[in-house]
Amino acid sequence: MSPTQYNDILREFVERFAKPAARSLGLGVEVSKPDITVKDLFPPDVVQALIDVSRQANRGSLASHPRDKARWQKFVIGAHQAQSEIGSDILGDWLLQQGWTDKAARDLAIEYERGRSLLEQYKQQPQNA
Repeated sequence: MSPTQYNDILREFVERFAKPAARSLGLGVEVSKPDITVKDLFPPDVVQALIDVSRQANRGSLASHPRDKARWQKFVIGAHQAQSEIGSDILGDWLLQQGWTDKAARDLAIEYERGRSLLEQYKQQPQNA
């Protein structure tokens, strides 16, 4: 299914079912814009860090060069500090759109989730000690 088809189905569902049901309960319905990009989900400095990774990293070695790793870590830390809710699926899709291979995009998306999880555990550590 194309994004346009998906958005058309969602729009119809919202109009025919969600809004009437919400109105009957005194609630409202909000639908995000159809095409959300990383620019909508990250602050500008984090977007730039991700763009730097994508433009400069050796895509064949999954950012294993020290400078590539440093750029990647800057992005992950920035996403964490911004408390971004972006999931690995959106990040993986963006990497694919930038020309990364399916495997590389998937591996980096997993690494992103692991990095975010580790940073979150680190942040919680003093509270648990």
